[in-house]
Amino acid sequence: ADGRFCSACGSSLGSPAGDSSPPPVVPSVEPAVERSGDWADEIVYENLLEYSDVRARIARAGQRSRKQMTGEEMLALFDSIVPTGVSLQKLTATLLPVFDRIGIRTGKQSTITLPVRAGHGMVATLCVLASQGFDLQKVDQSPDGCVLTAMIPSTIWTNRGELVVAVRRADRAIQIRAATTISGQLMDWGKSKRLLSDLFDEVRGELSSMSPRDALHGRHVA
Repeated sequence: ADGRFCSACGSSLGSPAGDSSPPPVVPSVEPAVERSGDWADEIVYENLLEYSDVRARIARAGQRSRKQMTGEEMLALFDSIVPTGVSLQKLTATLLPVFDRIGIRTGKQSTITLPVRAGHGMVATLCVLASQGFDLQKVDQSPDGCVLTAMIPSTIWTNRGELVVAVRRADRAIQIRAATTISGQLMDWGKSKRLLSDLFDEVRGELSSMSPRDALHGRHVA
C-alpha cells in the first residue's frame, strides 16, 4: 500500500519518512473477536474496530487521503540540494521540543454537539482523521467517551503539531471537542481555525451517510 492507511483493514501505515514523532497507534489487522450487529451506540475504540463494517468505512476514508510533502521533507530536500554543513531538518527536529518546554506554541480549540448516536460520532471522527491523513498516535478510553490524539503534519508555513479530539456522550447526543497545538510558533496563519472548521464539516458529512434523518447542524462553541 502506498497511502497512509491500509485499504484492507484501515490500519495506519506509519508516518512519512524523516518524521521523528512517536509511531502511530496501529490496530490489529485481524481482531481477536469479530463482532456483528449494530455498533451505533458503541463508543469504545477497540470494540468498534472489531466490526468489519467499521474497518471498511475507515479504510475507504483513508483511500481519499492525498499525501502532501511535509515541512520536514521539504527541509530534507533543501539540505540535499543546498548543503550548508548544518542539517536544517535535524536542527528543526531538535529545537521544537525546546520551544514546547519554554511555551512557544499556538493553537485553538472548538466544541460541537450533534444529535447523533455515540458510535456514529466515533466512526465519523475516525473516518475524517483517516481521510485527512492524520496519523493516530494515542487513544485514551473512558466509559462515556474517547480521546484521540493525532499528529498534525508540518507545512512550509507551520511546524508540526498535535490534534486532540475528544468524543463523549451527551444527553441523547454526542459532544466533539477538538484542540490543536502547533509547536515553536506564536502564530499559525489561520491553520488551526481552518483545520477545526474542516474537521467538523467533514464529520457532519460522514454522519449524513450513516444517519441521514438526524439533524446534523448541532451547536457549535468556539
